[in-house]
Amino acid sequence: MNITITSADEGEFRLQLRYPKEFTGEGQLCERSVTEEAQWGSLQVEDSWFEGACLLKSTLQVNQHCRLNLHCDSFCWLMNFITEGDIKATVNNISQPMQLGAWQYNTFYCPSLTALVEASKPVQMLSVCLTHRFVKKLLWKYNATPADDLQQQDNATLVIDNSPISYKIKSILGEIFEPSKQNYTRRIYLEAKVLELLFLILETNRDKPYLPKANALTDQDTQKLHAARVLIEENIRRPFSITELSRQSRLNDFKLKKGFKQLFGNTVFGYLNDLRMEKATNLLKQGNIAISEIADTVGYKNAHHFTAAFKKKTGLLPSDIRKEKASG
Repeated sequence: MNITITSADEGEFRLQLRYPKEFTGEGQLCERSVTEEAQWGSLQVEDSWFEGACLLKSTLQVNQHCRLNLHCDSFCWLMNFITEGDIKATVNNISQPMQLGAWQYNTFYCPSLTALVEASKPVQMLSVCLTHRFVKKLLWKYNATPADDLQQQDNATLVIDNSPISYKIKSILGEIFEPSKQNYTRRIYLEAKVLELLFLILETNRDKPYLPKANALTDQDTQKLHAARVLIEENIRRPFSITELSRQSRLNDFKLKKGFKQLFGNTVFGYLNDLRMEKATNLLKQGNIAISEIADTVGYKNAHHFTAAFKKKTGLLPSDIRKEKASG
């Protein structure tokens, strides 16, 4: 398999990534990092691959609008997760450009890939590419992708349009980016995370065949909702009420609540709770901060309320996280 990325505009830029058939390699796991500079900025790709799967973490630094041609010469089932910035991609025969913003993902497959990717600000994303054999072995009875549809054909098939990254998926992405595992166990670890991601996105969307979205949000509303999300992230210790958040983001209560769920796949307070649990988990792993202090930092009145909320969300006590970190 070869992936080639070139500039769609004037200026020399070319990044080529070569892989063995089925991503098989000399070892159990192969990893590398490549960076290419250009007039518009730079592109860094950190990739890891093992038989059947490849994970590509791409960091795009741009100082102006950037357009890149991307070509992959083999079948690929792609799961794309944006963790920073936003992109627009025109892919194969799919008539409408795909637009992905921060903390959104999509999934599609095609016999080969030709895409025009555009960005105007820094982007960080993780793409998981699975081979035909890997996918067919797992999904031969999956109703959204019958085995016949996975045969070599001219079309790209969109399985899941841009969807919000859930708390569970976000946690898995964080674990994938964690470089703490030894090489001989890291392959097992990464394969488990890939399967977990695949399971979660298909299970979440199994009753949601792709259809054009009704009641689409306007660009202005989307910008305001993103601003509301930033306000939530910056004030988890002393969060805004819905009324105050509506005022700050210049959206009425109804549009804030409905639009937030539509865009990010979670309620305002559900998202706040996820942020609190994520930050609390990171602080607990540090091991030297009192639980009462962590509770206050993430906005709980006392350690008892925090412990009850943490157990309800994760199924674990805060002390379990510390024990797990200590034993690891």
